[in-house]
Amino acid sequence: MGGTIKKFSFFTGELLLSLNNLADGYSCYVMTVSQNDEYIMFGFENGLALFYKKSNDRPFKKFSFEIPINTCAFSSGSTFCAIGLDDGTIFVVSMKSEHIWRQKIHSNPTTSVSFSTYSPLYLISSCIKSGEISFSKFENNIYKVYKKISVPHKCRLVAYSFSYDETIIYGCSRNEIYAWESESGNLIGQLEVKELGIELISVSAHPCCRNLCLVVSKSSISLWNYKTHEYTDLHIVQLGNTLIQSVQWADSLTLYGLFSDGSLKVFSTKSGNWQQQNDNEYIRFINNEGNEWPEILKLYYGKYFIHPFITNMTNVESILLSHLPIHVDDIDPIESDESSDDSY
Repeated sequence: MGGTIKKFSFFTGELLLSLNNLADGYSCYVMTVSQNDEYIMFGFENGLALFYKKSNDRPFKKFSFEIPINTCAFSSGSTFCAIGLDDGTIFVVSMKSEHIWRQKIHSNPTTSVSFSTYSPLYLISSCIKSGEISFSKFENNIYKVYKKISVPHKCRLVAYSFSYDETIIYGCSRNEIYAWESESGNLIGQLEVKELGIELISVSAHPCCRNLCLVVSKSSISLWNYKTHEYTDLHIVQLGNTLIQSVQWADSLTLYGLFSDGSLKVFSTKSGNWQQQNDNEYIRFINNEGNEWPEILKLYYGKYFIHPFITNMTNVESILLSHLPIHVDDIDPIESDESSDDSY
């Protein structure tokens, strides 16, 4: 995607907002939405980071890091956003103030970063190139790495994902899926899928069921239960010549995927199927009727502990605002385009 952002209704496919020439033609590498649906962040290959409120068509925060942005994630209370750069640096930016924090954690590009579900005082980040996963804790006004887990290079991982309670680390190579205990680093699950003739591109832990993860290849979407060793193809996509680019959980019963024909397809068990189809060239919703996957997912969903989503600013986040440093060097904040009445 170039310097153009299009915002659609998740339920109708209606084009709500179109933003053009955001980064002088540079590609948007990453995007993330806060859990309270209030903020959205875009990261570009030239290191530009843009933050929007859902009600505005102009960014209320801009930063130029001058290094490609590889990954980003909001805290569970939506107050902070962590940004992982291509040089191994991680920034934490506050949505409620001018606080910002920076730390060099990895010697190679940061592959993924996320806050702890329970507290923004804890960060989890990974670097596929060096095969390490780092756990950091906020102490004495900085995030300090207190634990690292090394993943054998022979695994050749292409993606990581953490269970909602951070007790399990899921990973995948092109032909195998793995599960490790985050506390000990012990391998607790492994499955080879080479005989299925598929090439894996990502894993995504279920947001409520710790034993489940979504396994995505270019041509299939499956569920893996590391405890029972069940591997279930959901059979929800009729691809033809179209390839899957990415699939993520929207919530515990809904998936959304980006496909090579430019379409965004949404699958949900909530209503059984999607009644509306939209043939817009950018986004299309497809019908789930006749597929078995809702029953399969509901079966898993009912078996395991359901974790409530946290969407409001937590007390810890509020306290943390008073401790993060206001200023860091080597960062170029850009003046907001918003009016002073609507900016923080």
